[in-house]
Formats: sequence, structure tokens, C-alpha cells
Amino acid sequence: MNLRCTMSFKYRSEKEARAVADALEPDNEGFITTKVEGDVLNAMASADSVESLRHTLDDFLACVRVAEEAVGVVWTAPSEV
Repeated sequence: MNLRCTMSFKYRSEKEARAVADALEPDNEGFITTKVEGDVLNAMASADSVESLRHTLDDFLACVRVAEEAVGVVWTAPSEV
């Protein structure tokens, strides 16, 4: 069984998206493929089992958070309308 998950992360600028992608690259090899398109970082993970995919995604999302903190990404909660 080959499972896939695609995720997209939108940033304030292409520079910010590239900085996060560059920070993630050393950990991605063989597990996650990333591509920056404008201000969006797209990531695709694949695995042979649900457990393996979940582990890969958990690890990747933790790395995204650290990378965003390292490059100074600031998230604010959306305001209520």
C-alpha cells in the first residue's frame, strides 16, 4: 500500500516560504518532498503504512514549527468577523 499526504503552508512572502523550506531540507531527504510556489510551501509525504505516514507527518510538522521559529515566522490568530 502506498499512502500519500499533501500539505500546503502559506506565508507572508516567497522569501519566508523559501527560508522555511531551506531550513527543513536536511530532514526531508527520502521522506518528504517540498516545493515553493510563490508564498506557498507545498510538501508531499508518502509511506507504505498508515503508522509510518503518521510518524513522518508528526516529525515533519514538529520540524516546520521549529523552522518557522528559527526564521522568525509570526502567526497571529484570525480575528472574528
